[in-house]
Amino acid sequence: MDAYTLKGLTSGKAGKDFSRILILISGFIVGFTLVTIFIYKNRKRQMLFCIILIAVLLILEALIFLQLGRLKTDLGVMINYRLPVVFPLISSVLAYMAYRRIKQDEDLVKSYDRLR
Repeated sequence: MDAYTLKGLTSGKAGKDFSRILILISGFIVGFTLVTIFIYKNRKRQMLFCIILIAVLLILEALIFLQLGRLKTDLGVMINYRLPVVFPLISSVLAYMAYRRIKQDEDLVKSYDRLR
């Protein structure tokens, strides 16, 4: 029985290549999140980066489910979904919440500028 781990399917090149793609996307997400956090002086760019981050996280989640579905049909294995599978969804919700708060800050600064 073959196992599917973080490094890929223990046998088969396609599973290993796809896992590398997922790891690269995950690494991009980590780096992009750090950049988004540290550009707090430019709120408009930070909001744009949050939207991009949400889109990439949802793409990652879709790729994960597509790959698991392909494994299920190609290999006839039973898929057990565990908590880490929903981490990109949780991260996208948190990124959306950050976007809303950044927008509120931007609106507050604009309102103070109007008062001057």
